[in-house]
Amino acid sequence: MDTKKIRWFTVAFIAFNMVWGMGNVVNNFAQQGITVVTSWLLILALYFIPYA
Repeated sequence: MDTKKIRWFTVAFIAFNMVWGMGNVVNNFAQQGITVVTSWLLILALYFIPYA
């Protein structure tokens, strides 16, 4: 493996943190509970997976 290239999951995690952020995930889960998982899966499928 060429060490000068960034792996796809690194780029995806950078994009995730720039657009959405881990703090937003934690705070939303703490306030609304398990019901937000459906929206997370939709956002993952519609926004992040096409760029992978």
